[in-house]
Amino acid sequence: RGAPFETELAAVAAALPADTDLAPLQARAAEGVPTRNALQAEFAAAARAMSAKIDAPADGDLVDSFWSNARSLVSIRQPGESDANTPSAALGRMEARVDAGDFAGALEAYDSLPDEVRAAGSDWAGNARARLAADRLVDQVTGDVLKSLSAAPQ
Repeated sequence: RGAPFETELAAVAAALPADTDLAPLQARAAEGVPTRNALQAEFAAAARAMSAKIDAPADGDLVDSFWSNARSLVSIRQPGESDANTPSAALGRMEARVDAGDFAGALEAYDSLPDEVRAAGSDWAGNARARLAADRLVDQVTGDVLKSLSAAPQ
């Protein structure tokens, strides 16, 4: 996990235009934002939890419940860019994109999942959204600094 960054965010906020949206980062400043490597490492647990929700029996039938519990012990997913419009395919797309470091794409796949499946992965998704917000801010600040340096009189 990343370290807290309240002091750094306050310093950067003072130099940014007033309309810069820092709310996603301010919400995470005290606890920090996970690194990209941490997000990739934490995804397996989130994927298992989401897969268990996909495999959960809908009607509470005893046999279905037994098979669902058995499947949750050994979860087999096919990560990849399937065009299928099923929760399992969306989770596979999500997993492939996380493996490739494409967190925006992974969140796009996550957003297509049913509510109960998304709920099982909501902590991971919140962390990924915070990482993307932090990355955008770093890109913006870097761009602003480079512009101001190139505009400075020589």
